[in-house]
Amino acid sequence: MIRTKLFLLLALLATGVVTMAQRATPTLTLNSNPIFADKNDSITYARLRALMNTTTQVTKADGQRLDSLFNQLKEIQARSIGNRLVYRSTRSFVTLEALLKKQVSPDTVTRLSIADYPGKSLPPAVLECINLRELELVNTRLRALPAQLDKLVKLEGIYVYNNASGRHLKLGRNHHVRQLILQGITQQNLPRNYKNFVRLDSLELSRNIGMREFPKISGNRNLVKLNLMENLITLKDLRRGNPTLRDLNLSRNRITRVPAAMGKFPAMRKLILNANEIAVVDPALAGLVSLENLGFYQNQLTAIPPAVMSLTNLRTIDLYYNKISNLDPGIGRLQNLRVLYLSHNNLSELPPSIGDLRLLEELYVHDNKLKSIPAEINQLSKLRVLRINNNFLYTLPDNLLPLQRLENLDVSHNYLFQFPDEWASLPKLQVLGLMSNPWDDKEALGKVVNTLREKGITCIYAGN
Repeated sequence: MIRTKLFLLLALLATGVVTMAQRATPTLTLNSNPIFADKNDSITYARLRALMNTTTQVTKADGQRLDSLFNQLKEIQARSIGNRLVYRSTRSFVTLEALLKKQVSPDTVTRLSIADYPGKSLPPAVLECINLRELELVNTRLRALPAQLDKLVKLEGIYVYNNASGRHLKLGRNHHVRQLILQGITQQNLPRNYKNFVRLDSLELSRNIGMREFPKISGNRNLVKLNLMENLITLKDLRRGNPTLRDLNLSRNRITRVPAAMGKFPAMRKLILNANEIAVVDPALAGLVSLENLGFYQNQLTAIPPAVMSLTNLRTIDLYYNKISNLDPGIGRLQNLRVLYLSHNNLSELPPSIGDLRLLEELYVHDNKLKSIPAEINQLSKLRVLRINNNFLYTLPDNLLPLQRLENLDVSHNYLFQFPDEWASLPKLQVLGLMSNPWDDKEALGKVVNTLREKGITCIYAGN
């Protein structure tokens, strides 16, 4: 399934990028089902290109990350449905009004993209687009998003990229817009607060130059999702929480410590802190009792923070690329856990309490220093993926047959001598990695591998 998804994603991305590259740069584009007109017209091209680059690094085992890429692609595709007008300010015409009168009825426009507009305020003709659902502003110099936009009752999304007014962007009061994106903007040009957007449920402030402060969102009582990726935020100024926020992405910032105030988000279900420099986590994080997804990918943790052991509703925790050398036995308390990413750490052993994670479906502990696997792993009856490759394993538990749902088992690049016969009897097995182990009877193993391949099971084995 994951392999199929990866192929489809690459195909869709490639089609989108090629199509855009082949089209000439238009002054006006109006289409009932457009692909984004040109790489210079919209930041969307850059997003597609970034997705393409990321996709090439995804492996079959990284199912969660692949699903995330698909969700991003769906979001981009959704924005291309309907009548989309691309307006670029050129010498041939200066005003949007003139363009609308000449070429298209304003009430047919559902998506409007304005690029390279030099004015300090929006063209008045925007307000004539009474059925407008999304407004995109690229390379502008706006000083305000006017309160008059509140008259466009169908407007739900405003996306501002690379605005350079030289002062804080003012947000007029709006009762309809639910999604706001401000990207590629300097710290001094970002709004001071966002409470004027009364119904705002999704706010993205990613990739903003010099942004060091956590935004003032305590007054946004409908906010559900906040994306703060790729800024310079440290969280040292975080004092207040938000009662409704459920999804927070702080990846690729300058965070070294998760402060106590992070516990003041009682509704939080997803907290992503990937690619920071976090070494310390305040115990107050235990206050996120509703948390289901926690990401510490690529940080400086030497152990799983004790506060995490209290988050009993966790379903996924990502600890790839840290410096964890010991796994606290308290991990067994996370009995709702479905996915555990522990790869690329310094683990030499797993505690027997790993067997208490009875709902666990995916366990990734490859690229560690494991010398043994506890027998209690046999208690993980719902396990579908077990990746223990690239370790120092000489033996495995005597019996893995209780893992009846196991689909993907990778033991490659270890020091295993004996191939347990019961592996060939696992009823759900789809992928079996056996590479680079000093197997005793390579001839017999080769016959087993051929038999498994005849059954349609992918066996990664070169006979060495």
